[in-house]
Amino acid sequence: MPKFRKKPVFIHAYRILVPNEIETLEGKMKGERGDWRIVGVKGEEYFCKDEIFRLTYEAVDEEGERELRESLEEIEKREEECSGEDIFYKPRPTRGRVRDLL
Repeated sequence: MPKFRKKPVFIHAYRILVPNEIETLEGKMKGERGDWRIVGVKGEEYFCKDEIFRLTYEAVDEEGERELRESLEEIEKREEECSGEDIFYKPRPTRGRVRDLL
């Protein structure tokens, strides 16, 4: 089977605070707390699970680096504080220009 690689493109993304639903090119899509809401190269919007996002994307500016670092630190802190029954990550509000896209 032939192999392909994604072209380097720039996207805007932020983590969502509460589950929500958006209209995508393929129909309605539900995002869960902690997912990344992505605005693609043509303005299309979609959700991506945190694990997949971190494997697929990398920050290209200081704001992106800070968002990735701080969200990971909060996940680790939350896991340390949990006694086992509540292991859900509560994301912090996003800052900066991405919010202006909505």
